[in-house]
Amino acid sequence: MASLGTGDPSSSEWTLSLVIRHRGEFIGVIDLRRRRIPGSASSGGEDLRGLLRDLGLKAGDSYVETGSYILRPFQGHGYGTQARRAALTLAFTYCGLGSAVSESWLTNAASQAVSLSCGYTFLGESRYGINGASATVGGSDVGSNNVGNENEKMRMYCTPDMFNCGSTSVQVDGWTPELATMLGVQTQRS
Repeated sequence: MASLGTGDPSSSEWTLSLVIRHRGEFIGVIDLRRRRIPGSASSGGEDLRGLLRDLGLKAGDSYVETGSYILRPFQGHGYGTQARRAALTLAFTYCGLGSAVSESWLTNAASQAVSLSCGYTFLGESRYGINGASATVGGSDVGSNNVGNENEKMRMYCTPDMFNCGSTSVQVDGWTPELATMLGVQTQRS
């Protein structure tokens, strides 16, 4: 399932929601969300924009966010890691995206472990206030998990050069030039 932005697909943001199955049984979902670095402070995301600029990205550049949920009986068996690796293969190899960002609650060590096993490194930490406002602190030295409350999130990033696919073999069915056009990406494989 895809949720596409309006207007020119090459300039819009989108979400591609994928089902995770094990032996044919639904066990969770993983989303790929293409995002653009905002061009002005009024467009929000000032803290993330600054961090991504430190990586050499500029206003208007695309990156992909991942988000997933595995049903509780299937957690802790490596399915989340396999799903993230498959999603990043799709993002990097098929969509040609050059950066992935992941965010998790600071206390969610399992999610951070999945990111680290895929090659992510720490980008920063966000503290969310009662009104939803955020402020980012730190950088690559953040990630000790010594402190944390329900209002803090950890941001991590990965690039194709950093990506560790492990022994995961990814087979993508249904990728077509038309799908690439719909998502506004340059098809890398067909």
